[in-house]
Parts: sequence; structure tokens; C-alpha cells
Amino acid sequence: MNFREKETHIIKGTHKRPTFLVAIPTFGMVHISFHIAAQRLQMPTNAAIESIVTIKKEIGEAREYIINYYLSKSDDIRPDYLFFLGDDMLPPWDALINLHHIMTTENWDVLSGLYYIKQDPPKPILWRDGIVGHLQEGVHYKLDETVISDIAGMDFTLIKPDILKKINPPYFRTGPTLTDTGGVWTHTEDAWFCKKVKEAGGRIGVATSIRIGHININTGEIY
Repeated sequence: MNFREKETHIIKGTHKRPTFLVAIPTFGMVHISFHIAAQRLQMPTNAAIESIVTIKKEIGEAREYIINYYLSKSDDIRPDYLFFLGDDMLPPWDALINLHHIMTTENWDVLSGLYYIKQDPPKPILWRDGIVGHLQEGVHYKLDETVISDIAGMDFTLIKPDILKKINPPYFRTGPTLTDTGGVWTHTEDAWFCKKVKEAGGRIGVATSIRIGHININTGEIY
């Protein structure tokens, strides 16, 4: 049987490899389970990553420093996404892959995985204006859907740079944050940032299909 050599055609694709700045604020003492989970965490296909770790900064100051570092980069070298990873988060290996897929297909500006505060009973880091307290599963949202949120946690969260450019600093500040109706939501830096995102017209979501363990480093208990 004779084989004829075929002419080779190079097809230029339009795929752009995603780039991430992985940011980890920490006081320096982390549980071994976090190291294992972080090592196993897979990036989206062909992704390029840069990382930044802040040590012993108050969390609001740490996130503010990271945001300013991220935005100081010129547009041509700035990563496509800022990814905050808390040092007490235990994500599944494919959590970031799935978070990135949901963000790009559903067009969110800020998108968090679902994790719970470290208390008994644990409650989701998920609030909405007009609802008192944390949203309740089966009442305000269903698992395995992406839920619109007015305040979401920042410890497993993707952020697009375009929304950051619409916000005047400070981006993060730890202190009381008012709701649209004048009530106080919380004293965390997450609330301050999310309020600014919302005022800038940004879309904040929580992907409840991506469930993240939240470890108490003192006891090893996971929420």
C-alpha cells in the first residue's frame, strides 16, 4: 500500500491562556491540610500563574495591598484574574477550574465558592440585602446553582480587573458596613469591598456547586 505525504496546514487558534494572580494573605501559621489542598489545587488548562503572599498584615490592609499591587501592573502584563485564597481554605482539586468556568460562561465580576463561618451551627458566607442574616439553603437558594449575592466571602474568590477600575480606593477596609436600608451588615473587609462592587454596577455571585472546607487551625475541625 502506498501512502502519499499530505501537505501540512497550521491552524491558528483563538484560545488565550488565562492568567491568574494567586493572592494568599496569612499570619504565617497554617494547618498542614491547607498545604496539601493548595498543592492539589489544579489550574485551568494552560493557565499561567503569579503568586503573592502577605504575612502578618491585618486582613483589610493585606487585601488592599494586594489590590494595589495587582492594579499597578500595566494592562499588557496584568493577569486576567485576581484570585484570593484564604490560608484556612480546603478546596477540592477542581474548585478553581470550575470557578473559572462559571465566571467566564455566566459573566460575573466577582465570584466566590461556597464556604461557611466557623461556628456551630455553621452558616454560609452569603448575604443579600433585605434578608436578615445568612441566606438559608432550601429557602433562599439551592445547592449547585450560582446565587446572586450582595456580600460574599473573599477567601476563595475570583475578581476581574475591569470592575476594580470602576472603584475608588480604599477597596478594602475592616469596619462596620451599612446596607442600603441603613442597617449594619458586618465588620469584615469583605462587606466593604462587596458594597463598593455593587455600587459600581458589578455582579457578585456565589457558586454553591463549589464547596470549600473551612478549617479551624487550632482544633482541626472543618466547617
